[in-house]
Amino acid sequence: MVQGVLAIALAGWMAGTSVASEGGMPLSESRWPGLLATDEIGLADYVDRVLQRNESLQVRLLELEVSRLRNRGERAVFQPEFVGSYEHVDSLRPNTSEQERQQFTSFYEQQDNLYSMAMESLVPTGARVRLGFNLSDLENNLQGGLFSGGNTNGGEYLSFVGVNLVQPLLRNGGVAVTMAGIRLAAVASDVAYQEYRRQVMQVVSRAESFYWQLYFAQEQLRFFDESVAVAENLLNNNRARLRLGNASELDVLEAEAGLALRRSKQAEARQKLVEISNSLIGLCSSTVIETNLLLRATDHPEVRKLELGMYPAWRDAIALNPDYLAQRRRIAGEMIRKAYARNQRLPQLNLKTSVGYYGLSDSPHDSLDDLQTGDWPAWTLGAELRVPMGAGSKARYEYDQALIRQKQAELQLQDLETQIVNALDTAMRNVASTIQNVGNYRKVAEFYQNLFETQQRRLDLGAIDSQKLLETEEKLFEAKNTVVESLVLHERARLELELVKGTLLQARNLDLSKSDLERRTAAVLTKNLLPEDRYDYFLQELKAEFDRHDPDYSPNTPVQTEAIEVLRKTLVEMDAPPAESYPADHADPAVLQKALDTLHEEMQRLQRNPRK
Repeated sequence: MVQGVLAIALAGWMAGTSVASEGGMPLSESRWPGLLATDEIGLADYVDRVLQRNESLQVRLLELEVSRLRNRGERAVFQPEFVGSYEHVDSLRPNTSEQERQQFTSFYEQQDNLYSMAMESLVPTGARVRLGFNLSDLENNLQGGLFSGGNTNGGEYLSFVGVNLVQPLLRNGGVAVTMAGIRLAAVASDVAYQEYRRQVMQVVSRAESFYWQLYFAQEQLRFFDESVAVAENLLNNNRARLRLGNASELDVLEAEAGLALRRSKQAEARQKLVEISNSLIGLCSSTVIETNLLLRATDHPEVRKLELGMYPAWRDAIALNPDYLAQRRRIAGEMIRKAYARNQRLPQLNLKTSVGYYGLSDSPHDSLDDLQTGDWPAWTLGAELRVPMGAGSKARYEYDQALIRQKQAELQLQDLETQIVNALDTAMRNVASTIQNVGNYRKVAEFYQNLFETQQRRLDLGAIDSQKLLETEEKLFEAKNTVVESLVLHERARLELELVKGTLLQARNLDLSKSDLERRTAAVLTKNLLPEDRYDYFLQELKAEFDRHDPDYSPNTPVQTEAIEVLRKTLVEMDAPPAESYPADHADPAVLQKALDTLHEEMQRLQRNPRK
């Protein structure tokens, strides 16, 4: 297991050494761009990639599928059931004086076989209907006697076919009560669908927000690159002027300090770009080891004209906001529960009836023929009443609870309406503010751009010193950076408004129908790897990552050579089945930290005891 964990850490260590081996050279001049290839991606393509691979969405999608199947299961309550039974009766009992006079024997002995089969079903009115057939093979000491009617074979077959019905008239009676479970399952399915929509909207919003953060980091790094280029050019000019006697050493030192500061900021911006790129890759449920890519945004934020009226926004919210729609469905569910609880307070009065025919003969076949004649009809009609006694019953308390839950759901809806109205107002004002800020900051950036160009010409004429130019360039950087930041804030404000209105998916043609969700669920169920397969998959990706390294790379120290040999050996042994103790999920930060700790201990051991 140690080698497996060590292999994971060594891949990251080799990536780090290939950067650090340039002797402290800035990353833009090192081998870093070759280690992480750039993957240019548009916003729509990235969002589609997130929707296809994000595991949190897949979990929510499976929850939606569970609720849909539960809804279908509740509808199966009306499907008929086949019931079959067999019973053997063997008894011997004494007769009473009355029975002895009637049967001319002091005891009664029977050995009967009873067969029964029926189809039972629940109908929407709440009635239980049974269509059945009974056959009784009767054998007793009364058969074959003097008064048996000529039946001397010692056995009789009694058959019955008919319909039994039990219809509740008060409690559990009526379509509303019978369909309560189905309607509640349908409400739960609708709520799960709205929760899935909300999850998709949040993921899409987060993906787009990360994408614009990536764009901002790219632009910021570009501005730093331009700033470093200006500082380098200024330093070269000051050095040349110093040789000609037209500048002082202070001018050179100021230019060197300005260049050093900008290079430090440039390195920080590059690191920030990598962090945001990894966050985007993580949102796709991937790792940088799998992709070996640095994402690059190709789309640009822009100011968009939006309708900022409160009434149209509120109209969209009550029609599309998933939280609002889900809460309204919850109220419908509580109303169904209240109606059911009200019915359960009633007494139970059941109407019972049956209609059928009997047949009797000394053989099963003749008994069935006797049924067809219809000479022996039978019917029953009756009622059964059950009334709970006592001042307070369970049904009464459940009804009181249902009333409170409905009131609670209605208050939650009112609170949600208040929050939506306030959030709409805040979001619309934020959008309008960011639109205005973009225009203002662009004017500021144009001013400092013109001022910087003027200061450059004045520096060439010797009218100002280099420090003044660096200060102007710094203000120009801040102005350009603020313009891009205001554009990103505008995009985020627009996302927030679309989230509150619930139009985020509709505006991007991402609102999926239930049939589309079923197909996506089937794809998720077929493509997901089992936990025991994920380790092997991770190692295969690690091997591919190792193969992508520069084949001409040569280690600089014996410690690196030893580490690479351990990695090669581990990759060769990778085809063997993994040990059961290996962790299943190597995306866990705790697992990666353990790998790094193991690597650190191995490096210390090799440094203390280098192999000859």
